Amino acid sequence: MSELIKINFIETLAALGEELQNPSAELLQIINQEKQFNAWFTPENVLQAVQAIGKMLNRNDLEKWLSKNTDTVFTGKKVGLVLAGNIPIVGFHDVLCVLASGHFAMIKASANDSRLITYILKRLVSLEPEFENRYEFTERLANFDAVMATGSNNTSRYFEYYFGKVPNIIRKNRNSLALISGDESEEELQKLGHDIFDYLDATQKLNAQKEAIQCVVSNFNLDANVSVVGFGQSQQPKLWDYADGVNTMAFLQQI
Repeated sequence: MSELIKINFIETLAALGEELQNPSAELLQIINQEKQFNAWFTPENVLQAVQAIGKMLNRNDLEKWLSKNTDTVFTGKKVGLVLAGNIPIVGFHDVLCVLASGHFAMIKASANDSRLITYILKRLVSLEPEFENRYEFTERLANFDAVMATGSNNTSRYFEYYFGKVPNIIRKNRNSLALISGDESEEELQKLGHDIFDYLDATQKLNAQKEAIQCVVSNFNLDANVSVVGFGQSQQPKLWDYADGVNTMAFLQQI
């Protein structure tokens, strides 16, 4: 990616980020309608997800992210994307990585979450028409050079069967650790600490379960091989917070 192309890419995405943080009436209408297709997608949660993407697409973070991932000459491969639908626009980062890497995105969106990603990519094209020829939506993936697929533990077995012959990233279920209100007393938190840490070192426990953990929310300086984020940050990832700890951009550079 040349310096001029990178600057244009950053400016376009930063403009998109500003739009998502300040949704238009059209986008707000889509956000409010999502609950008709997925009852879990409340307007409040969808808006939060949209604005989190917008916050992620800030100029400083884009420059920092791309400075680490634009040294390679990309070959424009076709990358199939099977997007999850459990969280609003959860697959956007995969699409973004493919576009940033110079490849072509073949997107199989989830039936539960196809409208938002479609709208956002249309807005991207309106800001920079060059992106119109960089992706397509499809119901069936074919003639791809690599695949990134996200699903359940059951569907991952099918993914491994169908996509195992090409470079791939296949993601399975991951779990969180705890749910607290934030109103707990110091005594209650100390008791919770005993529930979690007694009889087994915390680092050992976390490392033993690292293949099932997406991240740990904590203010402890844990010496564990898992992603640790601060309170309130688990649903607002940075551009370099790759799902399952697998560097998507590094993968795309190697295909």
